[in-house]
Amino acid sequence: MDELALRQLIGRLASHQGPPRGWGEQQGQQSEELLIVPVLPSDSLNESVERIRASGHVRGFLTTAWWQHGSGRPLLAWLAVEMVGASQHPSDSHLPTTPSTTVGDLLRILHPGASMTVRLESDELVLQPAASPEPIANEQAVESLRELAPA
Repeated sequence: MDELALRQLIGRLASHQGPPRGWGEQQGQQSEELLIVPVLPSDSLNESVERIRASGHVRGFLTTAWWQHGSGRPLLAWLAVEMVGASQHPSDSHLPTTPSTTVGDLLRILHPGASMTVRLESDELVLQPAASPEPIANEQAVESLRELAPA
């Protein structure tokens, strides 16, 4: 399956399942203004965030397929992104990112329920991940997403 078809599949799954219950409201988003951007774990974090910014939003959700360690079935991972402006304190200990940082890299270090401020070029982002409580049940979708599973 090509990358566009995988993103579309993730987007359909996300629109059917929605974010974890109550999680979007905790992030200050109302359901009618929820911006969901389907991404692949290998997508650049910079480019994914730029898709939110290009839409005119300062907040949005990246969603992708994610495998918990030892799991044979993927979950939908949700990453709330909020742009908080330019860095005011260059000495703060924030995680620097590079153009090669992927969404998957971030999900490997940020566990659901965590929150982290990340420097992305001159901007700062607050990132908060969550995962759906149940694995994706659709067998055809799981087979299609299997190529995204870590080796």
